[in-house]
Amino acid sequence: MSSLGACGVTLTVLALLCWLAQTAILCSVAGQDVHGDAALGQGIAWFTAMMFAAFTWLWVGGLLLKAGVDDRMPGSADLLATGLYLLSIAAVAATYLLLEKPGSAWPAITPVLLPPVLIAYVLALHHSSWHSFFAAPNGTRAVWGLVLLLALAPGPTFYRTLAGVNAARIGRAKAIDEYKVQEGLRNRAANLEKLKTMTPDMPLDEWYPLLEEDGGVRTEALEALLHVDRRQTDIEFLLKNNVPKAMMLLPDLDLKATPELCQAANTFMVTGAKSSRVRPKQDPREYRAGGDLEASVQAVRWLQAHGCNCDEGLAAMEASVLSHLDSPDRKIALATLAELRGKH
Repeated sequence: MSSLGACGVTLTVLALLCWLAQTAILCSVAGQDVHGDAALGQGIAWFTAMMFAAFTWLWVGGLLLKAGVDDRMPGSADLLATGLYLLSIAAVAATYLLLEKPGSAWPAITPVLLPPVLIAYVLALHHSSWHSFFAAPNGTRAVWGLVLLLALAPGPTFYRTLAGVNAARIGRAKAIDEYKVQEGLRNRAANLEKLKTMTPDMPLDEWYPLLEEDGGVRTEALEALLHVDRRQTDIEFLLKNNVPKAMMLLPDLDLKATPELCQAANTFMVTGAKSSRVRPKQDPREYRAGGDLEASVQAVRWLQAHGCNCDEGLAAMEASVLSHLDSPDRKIALATLAELRGKH
């Protein structure tokens, strides 16, 4: 024991203290399935136990390392010790089982018994009377056989539990997908009935729910809108009043690129750009995609292809983007604007 040295004694004391704390907490929570307010206290206890377990293995690892450095282990045991020490993270698997199966306490044997076995082994290697036995092949095999047994004990159950958790996850994902499909069919059926009630005199904003992608009838609703004469004036009105949905719908409604529509689109872009511009007295902020610019790209391309001059709106958007701090989204936005302005 004297050959352990001050460092070894310190590591031993730290390892034992942390192990005792971990074991005491595990004994109070392992196998306990609690609910309600008690679950909060148990959660804190589990966190504390895992913290002490981490420190326990840190100090145990230090002891194993010291035994190797002091040449107390058999020459062939150094690699074995390292491998089995890494294998002893099975204690983590055991802890997982304790958390996943609250009513089962037996997996606690791994984190509770492994550290004292390894600590006792290191102490025996440094004891003058015991070293010859535990450094010999038979003693080494006995200790590491026990370590291996304890380390692998949770393995089969851990594997089955993971397989069950994964199967349950796949099952839930499949159920969610099936629900979404059924919900989509229900939405489509309901919206098809609603589409039958739509009349040409209804304003464009009343068609919005039928034009959503998850509504299931977007194609049919757009086809019906092509026979609504007021769609042109409605789009112009909505653009002047800065309604983003109108700009997004613009390319799909077979509109006429009248001077009024071109000006309404420019008005929309200028108004949106002014509202999103970072002013000198405001705190700086990075540009983030997802605003009016990104929503307007397809509409601007359609307008330009049909002879509209969008320079006013594009210049306002560029000034707004430039007022933000640099970011990957800002670079993409400026490149997009440069492309759109180059087309004119």
